[in-house]
Formats: sequence, structure tokens, C-alpha cells
Amino acid sequence: MDPVRESGQCQLGQSVSSEGGEELYVVSITKFLLLYVMTLGGYMMYWSYRNWKFYSCVSETDIMPVMRGIFWPFFVFSLLARIKDASSVKGDQCHWSPEVRGLLIFSLVLVSWTLGFILNEPDDNIVAFVTGAIVITVGAYLFVGVQRVVNQLTNDPQGSGNSEVTGVNMIWIIIGGVYWVAMTWGTFAVGI
Repeated sequence: MDPVRESGQCQLGQSVSSEGGEELYVVSITKFLLLYVMTLGGYMMYWSYRNWKFYSCVSETDIMPVMRGIFWPFFVFSLLARIKDASSVKGDQCHWSPEVRGLLIFSLVLVSWTLGFILNEPDDNIVAFVTGAIVITVGAYLFVGVQRVVNQLTNDPQGSGNSEVTGVNMIWIIIGGVYWVAMTWGTFAVGI
């Protein structure tokens, strides 16, 4: 048996069991968007880790949530499928396909990585900035739809169980803010 489960450390906070027995990571949409945008999508590693950690605890399976968090784009399909299945068990109507949404999310990651290699000249800065902003915006839209379902499943539609910005959240927001300012300055100040 897993020592984490035996010690009771599966109670990670900010999660609620759904009626189907699924335990998922609850977060308010405002907090989700703030962390997602300010970390340029890096928050998805933590978000994915937390959802997989809760799933591991509830299902008592050893699925290596840390690795699934780090390599989240490769596991987004199965996570979305589990969320969709839990929604169906509860009788809620989830109006998106996990396969299509997963493919769109994975495609955005590939576009982002590819553009990072292609658009690396100073003349490419504005195109890279605008394209990156579009990728972040579309990604936010796709993930907010998923988080709304998670919050609904856990009977906390507003995500009020995890709506406060913590000290650790603030550290990431400040780091992301500094990066955003540097990136914006580097993009638009090149020709000055």
C-alpha cells in the first residue's frame, strides 16, 4: 500500500469528491485564469498534477502524478476523458468532446513549442508576441470549460473552496508579471 494513502496525506485540500466518487481539483475560474495567464500556461503542470494526485488517491492506483503533471500535454486526453466520464455518471451534460478538446490543447502546445524555435529573430518579436497571446487566450478558453465541469462535479460551481490567492500563488504571479513585463518590453522596445 502507498505510504501517502496510509498516512492520510491524500487529503490535499481544495478538492471535493463528486457524487460518482471522483475527487478533483477545485479552483475558482478567476484564480485559474490569473495563474494560467501570469505563468504563461505553466500553471497547467500543477493543475494536472493535483487532478492526477486526487485521482490516484481515490482510485488507489500508482500512476505517478508528478510525472503526469510534468508531461501534462501527453496525459491531457486521459484526464479529460475521466472528467467527462465522471460528468456522465453524475448525469450532467458536458458539451465538449474530450478527444477534440484534448487534440486542440495538444495542438496549441505543439504550436507554442514550434514557434519558440521558428520565431527567434529580433524581427519576429511582434509576431511571436501576438501568436503567443492568441495561444494563451485559446488555451484559457479550453481549460476554463474543463474547470467549470470539474467545479460543477464537485458541487462547488464557483470554485469558492479554492478562490483565495495564497502566498505561493503570489510568488508565481510576481515571477510571471516580471516575465510579462520583460517580454513586452523586449518585444516593443527593440526598435527604440
